[in-house]
Amino acid sequence: MGELAHRRIYQLSVGQQQRVALARAVVFQPDILLLDEPLSALDPQIRQGLRNELARLLRQFRITTIYVTHDQQEAMSLGDQIVVINRGRVEQIGKPADVYTRPANEFVANFMGNANIFDAEIQNGGTGRVLIRLGCGTILMSEHDFHRRWPDVKSGRTRAMVRPHDVSIVTSSEAQMHFHAKEVLYLGDRLRIRGRAEAGGMLDVETSANRIRVSLGDRLSISVDPEDIHFFAADW
Repeated sequence: MGELAHRRIYQLSVGQQQRVALARAVVFQPDILLLDEPLSALDPQIRQGLRNELARLLRQFRITTIYVTHDQQEAMSLGDQIVVINRGRVEQIGKPADVYTRPANEFVANFMGNANIFDAEIQNGGTGRVLIRLGCGTILMSEHDFHRRWPDVKSGRTRAMVRPHDVSIVTSSEAQMHFHAKEVLYLGDRLRIRGRAEAGGMLDVETSANRIRVSLGDRLSISVDPEDIHFFAADW
């Protein structure tokens, strides 16, 4: 921004002013830096560029930073540790990937991104197989695999989460369940499809926009990898 050095601060754009503010904050390399939603007033393109620039600066100068944001993408891309706070209460502390894939409760699950959350029932009939009933359908797996993935989860009723991008649209021969498209949103690089599963529950699915064409009312075959199911903590 050297070519703009002759301008007064009010003669700069909002994005340029934010760059100046960040430069003033890091130039003395403080031990701790507090940033309270520093990118909230910017348009998406400038916001993404500054987020990348800020990540580079913090890594370069190794400044311990407390970064307050309501944007989960900012939190996950910039943070080594995330603290999710709801009305003054700490709901979860953890690494970004852990908080996203294994949220402590439904508030965290929804706050960190789109989530399908269902009533679930786990049935173990003593035959070496476990049946997982979700609002979108059922999944059958071996008892050994079930306990390997979820050693603390017991049979009975609970709640479960599946992220929309973890639901795969497959051929009818590979399908575990089916649903009917009620709403299709084009998001540029992907489609978000909302529909009702034949098991009764509502379901969001995200897939590559180049992979499939979907019209309202289409019956789609879907599959969920058990690895991508998360059961919420309960009094097991």
